[in-house]
This record gives sequence, C-alpha cells and structure tokens, in this order.
Amino acid sequence: MENKETLEDAAERLYSGVDRQIDRMLFIAGAKWQQERMYSEEDMRKCWDACKRFDRPISEGDAPNFNELIEQFKKK
Repeated sequence: MENKETLEDAAERLYSGVDRQIDRMLFIAGAKWQQERMYSEEDMRKCWDACKRFDRPISEGDAPNFNELIEQFKKK
C-alpha cells in the first residue's frame, strides 16, 4: 500500500518554518482551487460517449477506447 502525503503535510514540507505560514495557506488554497476545476473520470466518460457519435476522418486512424486513454493519464 502506498503512503499518500496529505495536502497539509506537503505544504509543511515545502514551506516549513513559522514565518512561512501564509505560504502554506496559499499553497493549500491554490491546490483546492485547482482541484475544483478539474474534470472527474465520470465527466470525461460522458464527454467521450457524446463525441463517439461523430465520425473521425480515416486519415486520423482508429481512436483508442476510453479506458486506454484514461490509463495514459493516471499516475503510476
């Protein structure tokens, strides 16, 4: 099982020290802001399914299936 660092732990590691408290708060707020704007796998699947209705030009070749595409972007 892999240990995942919490956002707060990462902020402390990157911005340690009493005088860096504001930097830690800004780091956490920025990470949460970015997370709220990311698409979920479910959102991406809905988009994929909606786009499947359109034909791809033959010159572009075969499109990968959704699971193959998502695996390319997952952290390993």
